[in-house]
Amino acid sequence: MDERPLYCMSCGRRRQRTEYLCPALRLDTRERCGGTDYSLRVPGGVCGYVVQGDLSGLLGQVATLAPGGVMLLYGPAGVGKTTLALSAFTRPHFASREMDAGLVASYAERVGAELAGVSWIEVAEEGEEGETIALGIRTPIGDWPDLILDSVNATGAPVAALHAAKRYTARTGARAIVIAHITKAGDVRGSSELQHDCDVIVELAGGRLESIKSRYGATARLEVSRGAGGRLRVPERRRYYSVEGSPGSLRLAPYPHRGARFADVWRWAKRAELSLPPPPAAAAASRSELYASGWIEPDDVEERIAAAHRAGVPYYSPVRGLQEVPGELTDQS
Repeated sequence: MDERPLYCMSCGRRRQRTEYLCPALRLDTRERCGGTDYSLRVPGGVCGYVVQGDLSGLLGQVATLAPGGVMLLYGPAGVGKTTLALSAFTRPHFASREMDAGLVASYAERVGAELAGVSWIEVAEEGEEGETIALGIRTPIGDWPDLILDSVNATGAPVAALHAAKRYTARTGARAIVIAHITKAGDVRGSSELQHDCDVIVELAGGRLESIKSRYGATARLEVSRGAGGRLRVPERRRYYSVEGSPGSLRLAPYPHRGARFADVWRWAKRAELSLPPPPAAAAASRSELYASGWIEPDDVEERIAAAHRAGVPYYSPVRGLQEVPGELTDQS
């Protein structure tokens, strides 16, 4: 029997074994998809149901997550996995066993993410067969948000938690990012089952973000910017940045930023009534010549552009326009 997943060619939702007519609901009209044409390939550009676009931010540069798909995101504790996941979805539901609603809200505000809801994961034992996990998602029928489950380790039943996320995505067509911590032994708890049952696996560790498994195509790797303590720097969607520092130690500083050499470029741009791109975007200009001569880029501007792109942020100047983050940053394997 062929166990490969099939996808609805009308909306991209992953088909379940018992389905004939695709049950996905449109986000705008709440009408049923009703598709009957299924394929092994995930259709591109046709999804108007449930799922709200591709993954955003840094995760979107290394991975694709189709409707109904589940991603396992793992790495050392405190490296920035939660922030990375929140920056990937437009309006996710956040289910946790270790973070209260207030802390989740502060994380979301930091990256400019809107939450569909926050719930506490409930774990119920079922004898020798294991545990069942209740995610606590309460939404109107058809309004199914993407899911972030943080983390499977905290539930004490990581495989059961992953399967709960899979049941949710299979039923709704939403997507899920399931976060796991690397143990002191350097492994993911329940790693063999967790990794087998996921559609995508992404590792964040040592300044490297890498998709090491994908059922949707090629894997990729990206070097990411790190801050104090090795934590991941994830830019906020609602802010502008300047590229600060000297070659070899470049970083993004948010605008406004007191005392930063290059941060005043955005103030100058507003005074000059330039048509600015929507945030996030980074820039760099020589402050000493900025007000007298206009926008003068520093001699090492190419390095500063590269630093912005490594952080997943487009670079802007009136001279160059908006330089989007190139796809070549990810090494296809």
